[in-house]
Amino acid sequence: MTVSEDMKMIDWYMFSIISIFVFIGEFSTDILVKFLAFFCKKSQLENDLEREISDIKAKMDAISMVDEFAKYAKLQRKLNRLQEDLKVESKESKELFNSMKYITQFAVDLFFNGICFYIIYSNLNTPLLYINPQWLTPFNGVVGWPSNKAGDMGILFWYIVVKNVMKKIRSQVSFEQDSLLKCLWIEVTHTLL
Repeated sequence: MTVSEDMKMIDWYMFSIISIFVFIGEFSTDILVKFLAFFCKKSQLENDLEREISDIKAKMDAISMVDEFAKYAKLQRKLNRLQEDLKVESKESKELFNSMKYITQFAVDLFFNGICFYIIYSNLNTPLLYINPQWLTPFNGVVGWPSNKAGDMGILFWYIVVKNVMKKIRSQVSFEQDSLLKCLWIEVTHTLL
C-alpha cells in the first residue's frame, strides 16, 4: 500500500469528532467555572461589611492608640466583630460557589463523555485508521480492539490517547497561572457584557 492509500483508510469524520469533543470537554469546565465565578457576585451584605471595615480602619489610622486608647480599643473590637461577620458571610458564598462549580463540572463531564461513549459504542467495530501492522507488532490487539485485523486502530484506543493528551495539555496550560489567557479571558468577558 502506498501512503495515499493509507490516508484513504482513515475515517476522518470520526477521527475529528472524537478529537473535538474531547478537546471541548476538557477545556469547557474551566471556561464554565470562570463564567460561573463572573455571575456569582458578592452579596450586598458582603460589600457593606467590607466598606464598614475600611471606614473603621481609616478611623483607627486617624487616631493615636496611646493618646485615645479607649476609643481605639472600642474601634478594634468593632473591627474584629465585623471581620468575623465578613468571614462567615464569605464562607457561605464560597460554599455555594463550590457546590455550583462541582455540579457544573460533573454535568459538563457527563455530557461530553456521554456523547463520546455513544459515538464509540455505535462505531466500536469500525476501524478508525489503518496503521502498518509491523509498527505495532506487539500491541496490535490492544490498539485495534475489537477488530481482529492487524493494523487497525480502534476508536476506543484513539479516545484514550486524545483524552490523556488533552489532560496533559490542560495541566500545563492552567487558566489561573497563565497571565496571557487571564488577560484574554478578562477582555472577552468585558466585551460580552
